[in-house]
Amino acid sequence: MDVLSNGTDIVNVDHQYGHISLPGIIVMSVLLSVGAIFNIYTGYVITQTRINSLLSKLLLYNQTVLDALYCIMMTAFISNRFFEDHFPDDPGSNTFICYLLQSGYLVRVFRTMIVCNNVCQSADRFWAIVYAHSYRANTKLYVILCSVSVPVYSILVSAAQMGAVQFVDDDCQHRSVLTYMPSLYVIEIVFRYALPLCTTITLTLLALRKLGGLGFWKIVTKSPVTLSEDVSLGEERKRAAQINELLIVQKTVFCHTGVLLLEMTVLEGIATTLTVLGETTVVNFEIYSPVRLYYLFLSSLVSALNPCLTILTFRNLRMTMFSQLQRIRFWNGHIDCRSRGKDSSTS
Repeated sequence: MDVLSNGTDIVNVDHQYGHISLPGIIVMSVLLSVGAIFNIYTGYVITQTRINSLLSKLLLYNQTVLDALYCIMMTAFISNRFFEDHFPDDPGSNTFICYLLQSGYLVRVFRTMIVCNNVCQSADRFWAIVYAHSYRANTKLYVILCSVSVPVYSILVSAAQMGAVQFVDDDCQHRSVLTYMPSLYVIEIVFRYALPLCTTITLTLLALRKLGGLGFWKIVTKSPVTLSEDVSLGEERKRAAQINELLIVQKTVFCHTGVLLLEMTVLEGIATTLTVLGETTVVNFEIYSPVRLYYLFLSSLVSALNPCLTILTFRNLRMTMFSQLQRIRFWNGHIDCRSRGKDSSTS
């Protein structure tokens, strides 16, 4: 298909996924499918693990769900070559495929939701440390706030991605948002990356400052949190122990969220660089280009490997997984012994 251009910077994109070998697409699809299963299993383990914070547990679970859905979605996109040959006869369906699928809108929504979930983890840490005494009482409010704000914010912020295509004469045509609407592209970058990044860093610094004032980095379990004197000594010690246990969880989340923040920065930096280079025709970063396919695979592969980070940073999660593995070994050994017993009795 020839590339056409006009004054509105609309181009009819040459579908170039065909230049990528079928074995390569199969390998990428299999890897992402395994990553999705890994995330689903990790999410199940999280539900079976005791974490001393409902919101922290929910956000960890949401992360595995979002990563799994992202891997599944990208597997479908890659294996179907971004649905380039799946236009039905229904014009309404064609419009849906063009603006929501081929434009990359759904991909952008899920990536933004993953970023926003990371911001909520930072907010959870901030609330648990700075407002330790009221954290448990307000947990339900925090859960509702994060559950509503993440999808709504992601859907609204990613809306500009639909401007990357235009459905004309039953054909989905690509147009550069950076060239066609540069101000909108900058605004999108600010709200999709810069604002979440600044929010995460600010909340983290405030939480670190509070922990420094408590001397938490020096002593954790032996340094009680000072509470009001109008409660009994037993209740004070109990609440201090609960708060210290909660802070230990949040200290673990520091490492987890920090790596996710670095991951988000690297991926967004690569995407922005490739977008700018694509505008200067140095590289082809259009919808169907191999470069975009490889970038999407890279971002999906990172999501597929995120459970490794979660497992490494949360000791309770590792203990739950080891316990499940021991049960599997026990039942396998039990079944093996029973089968041997039956064989010996029949012989």
